[in-house]
Amino acid sequence: MPAADRPDTTAHTLAQRAHTLAQRARGLGAMLLPAACPLCEMPAPAGRALLCRWCVAALPGIDARRCPRCALALGASGTCRVCRDHPAPTDDAIALADYAAPLDGLVRALKYRDRTALAAPLAAALAARVAACQPAPCWPELVVPVPLSEARLRGRGYNQSLLIARGLARRLDLSLAADTLVRTGGDADMHLAGRPRAGRERALAGAFTASTRLRGRRVALVDDVMTTGATLRAAARAIRAAGAAAVSAWVVARTP
Repeated sequence: MPAADRPDTTAHTLAQRAHTLAQRARGLGAMLLPAACPLCEMPAPAGRALLCRWCVAALPGIDARRCPRCALALGASGTCRVCRDHPAPTDDAIALADYAAPLDGLVRALKYRDRTALAAPLAAALAARVAACQPAPCWPELVVPVPLSEARLRGRGYNQSLLIARGLARRLDLSLAADTLVRTGGDADMHLAGRPRAGRERALAGAFTASTRLRGRRVALVDDVMTTGATLRAAARAIRAAGAAAVSAWVVARTP
């Protein structure tokens, strides 16, 4: 192959090395410095960097009544209009709080600024919300993160939803099934900003494929943010098509 036609992997390799070094530096810092709440910086109990109870209580929409199918904050109890007119493929949905300050800053730092250590406190807070909303016998058996496309995973170096899902599974003593849902439709959702819900769902049709190992299982589908719900709906449909008995959606933040 002519040199000009060979794929240039130098930039990707350097990016991977920089990501690894940054993670090691943060790990060293975590060992040398006392753990603290990532919002108010109050010392965390037992040296764990968790959101303190005061910051959790102050999160936007933490006590909001929400649609039981898509977790949209509502002014009163009941199902939202969208889910009444177009029932979601999920049986239920739980969100920690609204995607607004200061929670949105934590999510963006985890997602875009390589602050992977934030996955643990966000997962812990979401796990506590799940436990408050549902008794343990009603929890799903498997935790499945929404996957990234191969291209986006290479660029970012990690899947933030997988990091959150791993923490949730550990906290709630559930099984993580990260390889049972695959993204096959590329990055269609990158170009959907501002488009209506129906347009988003058409663009994401067939974007996911689920393993038949989910047949008959109760699944918690985990993502960092639910905006219109189009991505989670597409993923949930794939899980349903694979024969899952039930699908729940668990997200850290829900766009109001």
